[in-house]
Amino acid sequence: MSKRAYCLRIFLSVFLWLVALAGPSLAQGARGSIGGTITDTSGSVLVGVKVTVANTETGSAFEAVTDQQGAYLAPQLLPGFYRVRAELTGFKQTLVERVQVNIDQAVALDLRLEVGQVTESVTVEGEAPQLNTETGSVGHVVQNRQINDLPLNGRNAFDLVNLTPASFRIGGAVSVAGGRTMTASALLDGAFNSRGGLGQEGIEISPPID
Repeated sequence: MSKRAYCLRIFLSVFLWLVALAGPSLAQGARGSIGGTITDTSGSVLVGVKVTVANTETGSAFEAVTDQQGAYLAPQLLPGFYRVRAELTGFKQTLVERVQVNIDQAVALDLRLEVGQVTESVTVEGEAPQLNTETGSVGHVVQNRQINDLPLNGRNAFDLVNLTPASFRIGGAVSVAGGRTMTASALLDGAFNSRGGLGQEGIEISPPID
């Protein structure tokens, strides 16, 4: 093996290793979480509460158990609506319907359990507050109805960036919150989708809007 071929092989190995490490972290930016503290009616924290967070559209579910501080966390949730159920022996189970999680949003959802049989339940209707008090991140979700109803010249899905406040797409470039287009990057299924890599202007692949 020539020296040049050997160096190329080492470079490719290191590059693939870095991509493998970066993949999960890149995907995190498109996901959110639901977490909070569970107490009884007196305000005392409850340990060992089983919390089930289920996506109402896909049916996928995540289970968590409250720790010594009564805290639970369901991380890495895709944007959508979730049903949150809390159960503990000696208490009525509490069910919260339609908790909305947006892109990169940490939803704070504290629950209070009432004494009773676990076969009894308390259902809380309505959506959780959409003000993100957990992080300084800002995300925006384009709804299915907007995609179906709005005309897209050239059927380019990235034109929907223009629906996001303080952001716009012109040509192959995207500006977010007044930033330079050269500082913006696009991800597709967690992988870089910017022409030439991070920090380069232009989107490489536009997925079909269908």
